[in-house]
Amino acid sequence: DGTTIQKGPVSPLSIYSGDSESVAPAATKQVRWEGNLSTSDTEAVIMMNFFDSLGNEYSVPFKAEKILTGADAGQWTLEIPTTTNADGDPVVKIGFNGKSYTIEPDKFKLDSAVLSFDSDGKLPDPAPAVSLSFTGGTLTPVDGAPDAIALTIDEIDITVDVSKMTHYNQKTTVQSYRGDGSGAGSGQAPGQLNGVNVGPDGIITGRYTNGDSKVLGQISVAKFRNPAGLQKVGANLFDTTPNSGDFDMIGEDPILNSGVLEMSNVDLSREFTEMITTQRGFQANSRVITSSDEMLQELVNLKR
Repeated sequence: DGTTIQKGPVSPLSIYSGDSESVAPAATKQVRWEGNLSTSDTEAVIMMNFFDSLGNEYSVPFKAEKILTGADAGQWTLEIPTTTNADGDPVVKIGFNGKSYTIEPDKFKLDSAVLSFDSDGKLPDPAPAVSLSFTGGTLTPVDGAPDAIALTIDEIDITVDVSKMTHYNQKTTVQSYRGDGSGAGSGQAPGQLNGVNVGPDGIITGRYTNGDSKVLGQISVAKFRNPAGLQKVGANLFDTTPNSGDFDMIGEDPILNSGVLEMSNVDLSREFTEMITTQRGFQANSRVITSSDEMLQELVNLKR
């Protein structure tokens, strides 16, 4: 699922191919509004961004307006503001993939759009449920945008968490954020793989152009019954032998240091022992050669 490693037999891992090359888009399911609605203001505009299931990004305005008179005085209502087009019909001005368009108001449905703050400037617990539904329609260009777009998408249902909003005598600071507190339900645009990280546990994580990340695999460490029995084949590679035993194709979780220079990959004590043994053997052979040379020299002298 892109977050955990499924244990199994070791196999080659191709990073820049298949499902690893990209991540699919996802529709936004959760949005949270955080910040303050000033007691000195009578209205405020909150811009909310979200994605559909195709990865298109929308920016929709919400108008919060304070009720000034009557039994509900002090409460705030929420609505999606409308304007009129050249024909005098009501439309909603929205952003679509960075361009400005208008769309019919009936494509939006806003539920539970009243906020009642208490004397401490907070919403009741639990906070009122605010939800938005959006269906596709005809997007008409504004301000030099491209031609009209007939937008056919699945209905988007978004739950808006308003529990972190306050009502103090400070400036209005309300901001809209995609996803809940942990980022779940935020939705996303499609993304292409543009880099990888290797952690100390050998887990390979892909980084994507949309800011997403996904676990691609894990480097495994092969364990042998007798590592000293492996046969060197060059280029820091080794092959199995009957003396080393076979790899079980499961491996173990590694401990890795990324970006460091390896100082030694041999058993230094063993290498020093072999070097001393070789040196002693060389010295012994040298003495044999010297003795033989002296004997030959003595024979030559006797002949003379």
